[in-house]
Amino acid sequence: MRRALTLITALACALAVAPPAHAVPPLPDPDRPVGWGEHATGGAGGPVHVVTTRKELKDGG
Repeated sequence: MRRALTLITALACALAVAPPAHAVPPLPDPDRPVGWGEHATGGAGGPVHVVTTRKELKDGG
């Protein structure tokens, strides 16, 4: 009985000093640019160029 009480006390102490869980940051707004394009201006309603290779990117889409 004493061993069980010691184990329960140790577990309660460990849980009492456990660090709090970290908050999960909110997901970014999918309609707002992020990263290097975050501060870009213009382009709303303009043409969209989709590239899949480095050559297409270098050639301008």
